[in-house]
Amino acid sequence: MEKQRKKELKKQYKDSQKESDEGLRFWSKVNQQISKTDRICVEFFNVWDNQQIEQNIIYYVYYRFKNEGKRPKGIDLKEWERTILQKLPPAVLAVYATSLFEGDLCVNGSYWDFFYQSNGALAIDTLNGYKLMGEAKMAEVVTQGIGAYLKLQKSGEIEEACGELHKWHIDEDFFIRNNTKGFDELDEEYRAEGNDFLGNLMRDKMKFIKMNIDLFVTDK
Repeated sequence: MEKQRKKELKKQYKDSQKESDEGLRFWSKVNQQISKTDRICVEFFNVWDNQQIEQNIIYYVYYRFKNEGKRPKGIDLKEWERTILQKLPPAVLAVYATSLFEGDLCVNGSYWDFFYQSNGALAIDTLNGYKLMGEAKMAEVVTQGIGAYLKLQKSGEIEEACGELHKWHIDEDFFIRNNTKGFDELDEEYRAEGNDFLGNLMRDKMKFIKMNIDLFVTDK
């Protein structure tokens, strides 16, 4: 069978799978949206609603990952992603990192899960993101989380629990010295905040974005 014909049949099979599988249809639409979000223009903020603004900023980051092509052999995935993230406008990185942090918090109900899993690689970006947005309280929460994580890492508890071992390239002693709260205490404080805590964070983030649109524009 000719290569071209095999290629066509393979595409037909994939298309039929997408049509019959709800999950594949969903991710197909997401990938289509990511492919379209190749830049961020001032005009976009006039047509995007609040939910679309945050989502499309994240899609733009995914577009940048996708546009870089395949990761070079021998390079750690997170280190490769970091080289791409560092090329982004700081405000875009701030929204991306804090959104992942808040997403983990919403799903798992615990700060610990963010640090324990792969998204914890963005802890420093999350900290800097909250500082950029003037969220001093959340910046302190992340600072305490970093210190608590480093203590557990040094004691071997992260590895024993099969958690992610993050390479943040920071002054670890600073965070350990200034750490006064463990994850149990941080999570108790989160639960005490009430149901609208994450909603308030989102509203504050949206206010920051709309007041600083120029910081997000990539098509200049």
